Amino acid sequence: MRIFGLFKMARFGKMPSGERLARIRRSHNYRDGAFQNQSLTPTFTGGATYPKVMKQVLFGRPERSKPKRRDSIDEDRSAEP
Repeated sequence: MRIFGLFKMARFGKMPSGERLARIRRSHNYRDGAFQNQSLTPTFTGGATYPKVMKQVLFGRPERSKPKRRDSIDEDRSAEP
């Protein structure tokens, strides 16, 4: 319930009405009560499926990378005050 209340705050705007709603409905990209992407935009890419993604999220372990070795810079600091 708290999340719903968060999105009802004024800073998130209000539902369109009047001329703004009419302009939205006239848009070529607005069909069936929602805006449609102009190009194909799949939910998953690269052969991923919903079950595969959920399995990875729930049971997968992220790959950890080792930090790269950085060579230290050997400076002559004897001249500094």
